[in-house]
Amino acid sequence: MITRRLFSEFLALKTSEVHRDAVHFLTQQYRWSYKEVYRHSGAYAVGLLEMGLKPGDTISSWINCSEAAESYMMHLACYRAGVKIITLGSGEDLDKALNGSKAFVLSPWIEYNGESRIDFLLKKVPQLLETPAGSLVKSPVTAKYFIQTGFSTIRGTYKLKSIPVYNGKFTEVNTLSFTHKDSTIGDEEYKKFLGEVSGKVLNSGDIVVNSVTTKAPLSFATFLAGLNNKTITASAIHDDPASIVNKQKAKVLVITEDKIANIGGKCTVEKIVLGVNKKEDVDRVAKMLEGKGVKAKSLFPYHIGNLSYLG
Repeated sequence: MITRRLFSEFLALKTSEVHRDAVHFLTQQYRWSYKEVYRHSGAYAVGLLEMGLKPGDTISSWINCSEAAESYMMHLACYRAGVKIITLGSGEDLDKALNGSKAFVLSPWIEYNGESRIDFLLKKVPQLLETPAGSLVKSPVTAKYFIQTGFSTIRGTYKLKSIPVYNGKFTEVNTLSFTHKDSTIGDEEYKKFLGEVSGKVLNSGDIVVNSVTTKAPLSFATFLAGLNNKTITASAIHDDPASIVNKQKAKVLVITEDKIANIGGKCTVEKIVLGVNKKEDVDRVAKMLEGKGVKAKSLFPYHIGNLSYLG
C-alpha cells in the first residue's frame, strides 16, 4: 500500500528501519539514515516557513549538482512544507525565476559564463549590497529572500546552513509542484508515477543508483518513491554509474542520455529507469546503453520532465 503522506508512519517504524541507510551522497561522502533524512528535511521545512514562506509560495533553486545533499534536502523540505520549487537550467532562466518566486537559493561561487553566480545575481539585484546578511531584500523583483550554500557571509543573503530549525513544529503538507525548463509536475503526476514505480520497479532494501541531477523531475520523484519503498538511493551524479552499480550491487539504475558519457565499464542490473525527452528516443538510447555494456532485465522509460511512462 502506498502511503500518501511520506513520513506519516515514520515514528512507528522499527528502530532497525529508522537507522537504515536512506541515501548515499557519493561525491560529498555523506551517508544519511531514514531518521536523518526525516530530521534534516523537517528542520529545513520549519526554517523556510519561519523565514516567511507559506504553503503555496514558490522558491527558485540554482544549486549546483555537486551539492546534491543540499539540493535533495531543499527539494524535500519544500515537498513537506507545500512550497513550490522551480529549478534553473542555467543563468538564462534567472530573470524568470527572480520574478516568479518569493525566495531564491543558489550556489554562490560556481561560475556561470566566466563569473561567479553571486556576481551574476548582483547585476540583476544590486540591492543585495545594500542589505545586511539575513535580511529581507527590497528590490523590484518578486524574490525577497535570498539563500546561498556557501560558508562565507554575503550581504543580502541567508546562509543555507542557518535555515534549519530543529525544535520547531509544522503541519505536513506533502504536495509536489516542481518546475524545470517550463515542464511542471504536480501532485497528480507524482502520485501516478509513485504508483507505477512502487508497483513495478522498487522493492524494499533495493539499492538504487541515481545518476540524474536533482533539478530533473525524474530524479527527485524517483528519490521520493525510494523513500516510500524503503530503498537506498546512491546519488552518483558525477561518477561512472556502471562502476557504482557494481560496487554497491545495485538492482536499479536511473539514467538519462547525457549521463551515458560517464559510463566507463560494464554492468548488469535488474531494472533501468530511463529518462528521455520523447518516446522516439527510447530505442536509440537503450542501444547506446547496450553499446556501453550496460544490461538490464527490464527497462522502464519515462519522460524526464513530466514523468509520463513511455513504454
